[in-house]
Amino acid sequence: RPKRSGAWFSKPSSRMSATKLASIAAVAVVWLALDSLRSQFLVQLGNGYYSKLDFSLKGELLKDALRETIKDQTVLSYKEVWAALEDVDRGQGECSPSTIHDIYTGTCWLPRDQRCSKATASENQCYNREHVWPKSWYGGFERGGGAETDVFSLFAVDGFVNRQRWNFPYGEVVNASYTSKSGAKVGPCTHSASVTAETSRVRGRVKWYSETKGYGFVEVPRSVDALVHRSEVEGAGKLHKGQAVEMDLAEGMPGKGPRGVKVRSVVDTCFEPPDNVKGDLARAMFYVSVRYRGQLGCCQNDAVNAHRLHKWLEGVLRRWHEEDGVDGAEQRRNELVYARWQHNRNPFVDHPTLVARIDDF
Repeated sequence: RPKRSGAWFSKPSSRMSATKLASIAAVAVVWLALDSLRSQFLVQLGNGYYSKLDFSLKGELLKDALRETIKDQTVLSYKEVWAALEDVDRGQGECSPSTIHDIYTGTCWLPRDQRCSKATASENQCYNREHVWPKSWYGGFERGGGAETDVFSLFAVDGFVNRQRWNFPYGEVVNASYTSKSGAKVGPCTHSASVTAETSRVRGRVKWYSETKGYGFVEVPRSVDALVHRSEVEGAGKLHKGQAVEMDLAEGMPGKGPRGVKVRSVVDTCFEPPDNVKGDLARAMFYVSVRYRGQLGCCQNDAVNAHRLHKWLEGVLRRWHEEDGVDGAEQRRNELVYARWQHNRNPFVDHPTLVARIDDF
């Protein structure tokens, strides 16, 4: 079974000799010292990467310059992403060098052996590949322009917790409907009351939808259910039961109920990760917004509009970025992605102050 949080070496028995205890302590001290030196070396190794970047730029000009700096990369296949994550997330957190770290739960997984091969009914069974910027936000896997396999936007996570996240945006949750063992939460967003919808449109929840048949029904308050066809659904044309949507109502067939048109998903549920990784995830989101600037033709919802973050989400991520700063583990991951896999970098990990020089992601 995968180790939970805690030191990766076994707790010594009370019968251990003082000499053996001292040896274990010495090994631990050496390991930590080498790890610290390695972190410093990796940061220095990538310093020349930004030699052509004008750090005096701000706003849109800075975003353009950053994109030019980081856009040239090796694009991985989705199969290669497994190996990349099992390399860059290995030995992170409190995991041993032979296991990989789960950013949502802190679990230490055995590479390959504990990959998810099917859906799981509970936590702590297996890990899979989590997209911090959900695939549906760029219209499906094939429309990501490389974002779908970009390791800066993917992490190894518990398969069950990943499924609970679904395609909900990151945010802060009140009255959680689900809380993981590590403290990750799913529930109503604390910002929900401040989301401004077009007053001429109505909101409802998907009652039933068939991808095979290409239509379904949405429950609308104070009205009969509205028929929705996939051609009227923005983005990938997919809905799921219970999903919150916003739409216009049009006249249906004679004797039938209304039709939903210009249907799009709306945010009333968020996923809140544990506090100690909120900054890491915020900087991954900023990376996607800048790296794929102008490349994402889809989609618009209450969290994003193509590559742009809506203000409520940007505000949450900025606060997380400030409260959970870059640490050695995040720097090492950044360097490994650069040196071994994609050969580009996340500038918000290397230079966290760049976030403050951009007023609108």
